[in-house]
Amino acid sequence: FATYSKFYFKRLRRILPVALLIVLLCVLTISFLQDGFEFTRGMKSALYSMFFIKNHQPFPNEEDDYFQQLEHANAFLTHYWSLCVVIQFYILAPFVLHLCK
Repeated sequence: FATYSKFYFKRLRRILPVALLIVLLCVLTISFLQDGFEFTRGMKSALYSMFFIKNHQPFPNEEDDYFQQLEHANAFLTHYWSLCVVIQFYILAPFVLHLCK
């Protein structure tokens, strides 16, 4: 158990402050630069990012996928999904490895 907690503490201490700072800066930028639908979508994206579930955020419509967002560059947190996958891996991997012992 001690190795799991040490593992989590080191990773979270390294990743969380910067990750949450990025979300905060994006929220401030979204609130100043966007309005209407883009503001709502940006805030929703920030909420998903803050809880590290951005990779599970549904797209508003069929045409608006990941590559569409890249093409229009209209979402500040588009690439945040990769950090969410890393955090989810850090949460699940020790338990899966412990079960496989």
